[in-house]
Amino acid sequence: MQSTLNTAINYHQFNFQWKSQKPSARKFKASPKILPLSNSLRTSVNYEPEEGLDRVPGPPGSEPNSVLRLPVVIRQSGRVSRYIYEGNSLKLVSLDGGAGSFPLDFEDAFRKLVRVIKDFLIPKQVPENYMGYVKWKFLHRVFSSALQVLATQAMFRAIGIGYSRSLPSAAALNWVLKDGLGRLSRCIYTASLASAFDTNLKRVRFTTSVLFSLSIGVELLTPTFPQYFLLLATLANVAKQISLACYLATGSSVHRSFAIADNIGEVSAKAQIQTVCFDNFGLMLAALLNMLLKNNQRLLAGLPFFVYPIFSVFDLYGIYQGLQHVHLQTLTKA
Repeated sequence: MQSTLNTAINYHQFNFQWKSQKPSARKFKASPKILPLSNSLRTSVNYEPEEGLDRVPGPPGSEPNSVLRLPVVIRQSGRVSRYIYEGNSLKLVSLDGGAGSFPLDFEDAFRKLVRVIKDFLIPKQVPENYMGYVKWKFLHRVFSSALQVLATQAMFRAIGIGYSRSLPSAAALNWVLKDGLGRLSRCIYTASLASAFDTNLKRVRFTTSVLFSLSIGVELLTPTFPQYFLLLATLANVAKQISLACYLATGSSVHRSFAIADNIGEVSAKAQIQTVCFDNFGLMLAALLNMLLKNNQRLLAGLPFFVYPIFSVFDLYGIYQGLQHVHLQTLTKA
């Protein structure tokens, strides 16, 4: 009997020891730790380690601490996103203020620069064809302004040739005479052809533009024939004044065609800003050509005759294409 009892006790003891050797299933809290690598990823987008990025509260009705932020940050097109693990799904969410974490976002800066330039040059309410008109106006004004600079330099050289003691007085007299005669012819032309500005606006505008281009060519000839400076300069100035009169007379009709919201004042003001800015590009182009050839006086003297036909073609082509984008609200002659 005692032997049987001892055997039973040993049997139970053995079973107990065997069960104690069996690994027990422990429940671990599902809170995986973020690796130290996450700190470097956070600092790459200027996020502080105090944010508590391990877990965040989930949506209402879900288990607490069910949303896990992963240490993976993605930057694309100026935006910052982060992967989160919510329930059984992996999602990519945008971080508020992420784009501001990158001070060198060139793409975003370029868009802002384009927006500022557009607001500075373009009226707020204009038709779709206005942008095409401005593009061709840019081409026209740049090359026209560059040609005017070269023509003025040519006339200065013509005034200084063949004069000695009487240079200042003779130059002033010739300059005043050419300006006076040019303005007189401008008055005569405007008074005689005033009605044509309404009936043949585009044709008159382009014709006088061709006349303006020819006047620059005449001014470029003044250094070659300095003894005929007054005659050549006067003829050129007469043509330029006629072209200027047509430009001013037809400008209001062109601006009115773009003022779809009765904002003709804004359209006219922006047109003046465009003219000044585009002309400055032409001045820089002429200055650059002079700087490149300043050490070779022979090439510098022949520069106007070389660039004149090229610049004139671009100038007139820009005017012609720009007028194609002007949709007048009045009938004109065919």
